Amino acid sequence: DNETNREILQHQLSTWGIDANFAASGEKALQILRGGGNTESEPQSHRFDFAILDMHMPEMDGLELALLIREDENIAPVRVMMLSSVFLVGDSESRKKAGILYQLTKPAPQRQLYQTIVSLMGAVLQSNEEINNNAESDSLTEGVVLNAEILLAEDNLVNQEVAFNMLKILGCKVQIANDGEEALSLYRSARFDLILMDCQMPGMDGYEATDEIRRQEKKLLVGRVPIIALTANALDGDREKCIELGMSDYLSKPFTIDAIKELLVKWLDPSKVLQIAKGFEKNDSVVKCLENRDSQNDDVINDEESLSADSAPLDQGVLNNIRVLQRKGAPNMLNKVIGLYFDQSALGMDRLRAAIKALDIDEVRAVAHALKSSSANVGALGLADQFRLLENKALQGSLDSASESLQRIESEYSQAIWALGQEIREEGECA
Repeated sequence: DNETNREILQHQLSTWGIDANFAASGEKALQILRGGGNTESEPQSHRFDFAILDMHMPEMDGLELALLIREDENIAPVRVMMLSSVFLVGDSESRKKAGILYQLTKPAPQRQLYQTIVSLMGAVLQSNEEINNNAESDSLTEGVVLNAEILLAEDNLVNQEVAFNMLKILGCKVQIANDGEEALSLYRSARFDLILMDCQMPGMDGYEATDEIRRQEKKLLVGRVPIIALTANALDGDREKCIELGMSDYLSKPFTIDAIKELLVKWLDPSKVLQIAKGFEKNDSVVKCLENRDSQNDDVINDEESLSADSAPLDQGVLNNIRVLQRKGAPNMLNKVIGLYFDQSALGMDRLRAAIKALDIDEVRAVAHALKSSSANVGALGLADQFRLLENKALQGSLDSASESLQRIESEYSQAIWALGQEIREEGECA
């Protein structure tokens, strides 16, 4: 409703080549969205890709307006972002019900506003292409191409390999640090557009490295580089903890290429987003192999109706997230990741057995955490959960019944290793 704010927004949007209509009230906004237009010549069938609403307006506030927009059958679906002079806390259910996808605090920096609009438009472009929802590879065909320098701080080799290939597919240049000290050293010697920081690494962890980077930025009076926390702990409050400690955002492992893409678009400078919804080339052999695999899996389940889905040692959805990273002519990606897991997990299991025997709580916690993360990344979710339970026991300072936990882990581990070996054999048939 503020005329000055409307003029500023109009200038920003027109600079970015966005054709926008403006309304001084909620009622006027509804009239425009229903097809009334700003002028008599405005076409009645005009559709809007997104709407920017002010939260605090007289008569009708932004939340009420968003809800009316969503419930009005005469208004075509539109994605909504909210502007407010204060960050709105609480009542997230109301905002979700009203269909508010993003909220920004006024005055919103141009870069942040642009990034939010890019995210909104990415969703719009994807829906307009009417992509079918078949899982494998389709998400890759509606991606972004990024010209960005990324620092990946991750000590786990399996996780490194998966994340590295996701970033390369998105067009990023990537440098890898194996711990917080390496991350700091690389940060001081090179310029990065964004840092992906594992929270728990040996020696200096991600929290300490982030704290040191933020202190360096203040000392040198340079801008804050976006730091995305990578953590295997998908717990309530983790995101808030990461942000409180100086990180920009949070990504729970294992993650998909779509999840990492969304955060990169959100946090990278707009100049680094070269292309939106332009599509990566599908690897037809991978897609065909996945279709055959699905058909075979259906036959097995039909023949063995007593088999529970939960009893499967591997989650095919996680493995498919790796398969779709396969590039034509490149060595088999899934086999490489599984091979790394074989090597790293064998060493880890030896360390775990020794640590439990020696009642070394710190070593048990560290090894269980690492094995939990890498097991999840190869789809061994049941095994990862067993490692999680053991890690939690160690965090609580107790190794009571650790021997029983190890027995369950050994059983799950044997099943997972056999199943992963079977995956390698079947991958050979798809080559």
